[in-house]
Amino acid sequence: MKLPFVILLAFTGIHCGKSVMEKSQESFSQANIAPEVIGKQQLLTREVSFTSNNPDLKRVREFSYDDQDRCTQVIVGTIDSSKPAPVLTVSRVLTFFYDGASLLPYKAATVRTVFPNLVTDYFYKYDEKGIKVQDSVRVLNQANEPADRVVNYQYGKDLIVATPELTGFPIFFNPFDSLFTDNANIIKKVSTTPTPNGDQVLTFTFEYDKKINPYAAINIYNSLYFTNPALGIGYNVPTESHYIGFNRNNITAFSLEGFKTVVVYEYDKFKYPVKSETFAEEDPSFKTTTYFTYKDKH
Repeated sequence: MKLPFVILLAFTGIHCGKSVMEKSQESFSQANIAPEVIGKQQLLTREVSFTSNNPDLKRVREFSYDDQDRCTQVIVGTIDSSKPAPVLTVSRVLTFFYDGASLLPYKAATVRTVFPNLVTDYFYKYDEKGIKVQDSVRVLNQANEPADRVVNYQYGKDLIVATPELTGFPIFFNPFDSLFTDNANIIKKVSTTPTPNGDQVLTFTFEYDKKINPYAAINIYNSLYFTNPALGIGYNVPTESHYIGFNRNNITAFSLEGFKTVVVYEYDKFKYPVKSETFAEEDPSFKTTTYFTYKDKH
C-alpha cells in the first residue's frame, strides 16, 4: 500500500531549461561531499563507544574497504573491557555488494550471529547521476509471511521526500519522514506515524559544526538509510541514525519538543572528529563517548 506523503514545499517552475527538481538533484549529489574532503581524505575504520554509567562495555563498529576504497563490510559488536582478556563479540555483520567497478552498492546483506542462517537483503536503486532513488527489503511480518517495504526518494530544493510503499505490513505505526535541508545538512526532520486515532507527528531540529562528517566521506553514505537501526550506524545521534550519511557536517545538537541533546567533538588536524561526547543539555553528567579511527584513502 502506498502512503500519502505531505509535502510542505511545492516543486514548480522551469529555470534555464531544467526543473527545480532536476537542479536540486544535481546540487544535492555535489554538495553531499564536504569541500574540506578535497584535502586530506580519510576513511572511517572503527568506532568505539561507551556510556558514563557502564564504561567497561564498549560498543564497536568496524568498517572494511577494498582496494577501490569501497566499503565492503561493517562489523557490529561489543567488548567487555572488565575481563582479563577482552575480545570483540560480534553481534551483526553488514556486507555490501557491487556490480563490477561501480562505487555504489546495489545490495547490502545483514546477518545476526545468533541467527547465522537468517540473512536480510536490502536493495538500492540510483538514477543516472548516482543519486539514490529507492530502497527495498523483503522480510517476514508478524504473521510470519513475506512482506515488502519500499521507499522511493525525490529531491527538491531544501527537501528530501520519501514515499513508502508497504506490502504485507500494516499502515499503522510505520513512521515516515520529511527531511528539510540547508547547506547539505538535515536541519529538520518531521516524523509522521499513522495510528488508528490519526497521525502522530514529531519534529526534530539539528545543529552542525563546519567539519567533515566521516559517514559522508564513505562511498555508502547514501545507502545507510534502510539498514536496520539495530546496526547502530550513527548511534551517537539515535534520532537520525537512518540519515547520518546525508549530512555534510557533524551534528552538534538535536532537539525534540524543547528537550535538547548536545554533541561535543575533538578533531584531528584534517577536520575529522576523533572523539565525541553526547549528553542532555539539562544533565551533562550522563554521557556517551565515542572514539573514531581512520585510515588514509588510496
